[in-house]
Amino acid sequence: MRNNRLLIISLILIMATLACQYTGNAPAVPGPIGTVQPVATGTSASNDYYNADYGVRIHYPDGWTTKPGESGYTIVFMSPHQDVYSSLWIQAAGDSDTPQSLIAATRTGFAGTYTNMQVLQDTTSKIGGGLAAWTTVFTGTSSKNGDYKFNVTAAIYGGQAFFLVSSASPQSYDRLAGDLNTLIGSMTLETPALFGGIPRDQALIYEGGESTDLSEYDPATTHGSGDKLIFSGLVAFDPKLNLVPDLAESWDVSSDGTQYTFHLRRNARFHDGRSVTAQDFIYSWERTADPKNQSDTVLTYLGDIVGVREMNSGKADHISGLKAIDDHTLQVTIDAPKPYFLLKLTYPTGFVVDKANVETGKEWFRTPNGTGPYKLTRWDSFKVMIYERNPDYYLGPPAIPYVIIRLYSGEGLRQYETGDIDITGISSFDVPRFTDPKEPMSKEVVKGPGLCTSYIVLDISQPPFDDLKVRQAFALAFDRQQYVQSVTNGVSLPAQGLYPPGLPGYDPTFKGLSFDPARARQLLKE
Repeated sequence: MRNNRLLIISLILIMATLACQYTGNAPAVPGPIGTVQPVATGTSASNDYYNADYGVRIHYPDGWTTKPGESGYTIVFMSPHQDVYSSLWIQAAGDSDTPQSLIAATRTGFAGTYTNMQVLQDTTSKIGGGLAAWTTVFTGTSSKNGDYKFNVTAAIYGGQAFFLVSSASPQSYDRLAGDLNTLIGSMTLETPALFGGIPRDQALIYEGGESTDLSEYDPATTHGSGDKLIFSGLVAFDPKLNLVPDLAESWDVSSDGTQYTFHLRRNARFHDGRSVTAQDFIYSWERTADPKNQSDTVLTYLGDIVGVREMNSGKADHISGLKAIDDHTLQVTIDAPKPYFLLKLTYPTGFVVDKANVETGKEWFRTPNGTGPYKLTRWDSFKVMIYERNPDYYLGPPAIPYVIIRLYSGEGLRQYETGDIDITGISSFDVPRFTDPKEPMSKEVVKGPGLCTSYIVLDISQPPFDDLKVRQAFALAFDRQQYVQSVTNGVSLPAQGLYPPGLPGYDPTFKGLSFDPARARQLLKE
């Protein structure tokens, strides 16, 4: 979706000196090169290797063969007598990485294994299509296998670093130098074809990561925003944080404010076509409240419902405040009138899941049967997640056919610049560049407030902060505006309260304690 690309600046509110430390991407070097992401071998024509997912093509000489890589290698090319090896590595490139800097780190890695290293060549080079690369040729001695000669050629394209690491005895290397130069020079890098042949203009592509904590993918236990492409609940927020109906088409509230009757949409279905019923919500919420599930969000978001606390503590085997009037009517009783109750149901803890799907195993969420606007059709761990629009979505099929998340695919800004992803955030370090009208991409920047506030908590149980005047003095002595300008390049907003703009409860007229060092000194004296 190249026409919808966005660079995003998040305006984080700063209430006090809570700074985040930035760590750049340094090339990891276990063994000779570094940690790479697992990729598919790809299909090969005669004498050609092609990896569509990463857009890399290599032509190898007649008589040479290939084998799948091991221990991080993507593919290995072998000479006819298997006395010369050339291995392809692919790893994410950091924002400050260059082919030359990556090659320097490579030699450092080799130095841990080989002695008597001598650099014979270390210079810029070119690979297929004239793309700039860097090549180093050096020799070294292994205590086990004697002398070796190496050629390491590196290039960066689309947020990825590509290495061809060739090694042999000096004699074999020199004998097949022509073949090696042909193989290395043939490496061509291009924009990757989207997974499974998805048209580029039909997909919105993000960068992303993957958690090894399985609870992060279960709506009942997640601490994040949940996968709202797949799952949904009774109510939701619109883009302006207004509460709107979702799976519930409407609801009624009793005169005393403690009983809600939700009317489910008749056209709401799981991805497999089964209708969503009131009993599905009872199952989902009772599963969340079951102490075996160890959800530490259930009491926060569902704890107002009568019987949730009893079930979560093991004193009951069901939630007494839930009742299915019929398949499409759910009655919910809460313990007291609470105007914020419906807002809590927008959190993933309140989403509905399919019992049959959940009971397929502990990693059921990898093939989820959800109710949301998209179906998860592919999940290759640490590589990619692909979502395809749900044509039967009860609110109408989404406009964008596919959403693709590239997992651990490299530095976001570099990928955005090459068109590999459509949306990325920019750090405060990059703000001067992208707010400069001379920067071509400055027109693609979208700015808005982040829904979070940074602040420092003072321990009021310990001196001197048990004294109200001391706490006030510290607040008055902190120049929020200066902090914002100096530390975050003016990206953040000075916070006058806990709530950021755009969040319910934000009061634009509230000013809080302004910067007043003289008053701060006076309070400390008092």
